[in-house]
Amino acid sequence: TITFSAPMDEASVGALTSVTPTAPVELTWDATSTELTIAPAGSWDPATYHTVTVAAGALAQSGQPLLAPIRTGFLTRAPASVAIVATEKVGTRVGGSTAFEVTVDQPVDPSEASTAIRLEPAVPGTVVATDAGPDGATTFVFTPDGGLRADTRYRLVVAGLHDSDGAAIVATSLLVRTAEAPSVVRFRPRADTIDVARDATLSVHFTDAMDPVSTTKAFTV
Repeated sequence: TITFSAPMDEASVGALTSVTPTAPVELTWDATSTELTIAPAGSWDPATYHTVTVAAGALAQSGQPLLAPIRTGFLTRAPASVAIVATEKVGTRVGGSTAFEVTVDQPVDPSEASTAIRLEPAVPGTVVATDAGPDGATTFVFTPDGGLRADTRYRLVVAGLHDSDGAAIVATSLLVRTAEAPSVVRFRPRADTIDVARDATLSVHFTDAMDPVSTTKAFTV
């Protein structure tokens, strides 16, 4: 916003107003023709130093010209960046019950998250926004419904988000592979064993540490 000391010739000022680097802008005046508002036709380029200049010679309504140019500058913030983290790591892979945390370092439109955050190949899931950080960062948690298949490649894609100013956020993704499914190493007693003691202990040895509750429910004799 530029405020002049006297009513200005709007056409003259508009012809001598420029923005560097060049960008399409919209000029509006207040009722007194003393306050000029310059707004981008869309949004300013991110991480860019812009200069707005009204050249000398712009006329007031009285016919008096500006004797010196008016110039101001500003630096726009950097574009938003996205970080994706799997919540359940198994070595270099992820667990079948993993969720994914998607953190954007600037405020975003949360209504877009449910369609912008997705898995490929498609897996239904829920997207929940956590509290925004003190610096305005926004975190979403995508949790697949029913978990993921073992030993399978998935790509968590974030595409279609916009920041709070309406600027598109560059699409990003994370490629992961789920851990192999656990398997049984051995049974005791071995299959087809005869003459087993009637008080013998039965045991199953797995390749991975198992969840006691679900494994106990699955074990039958």
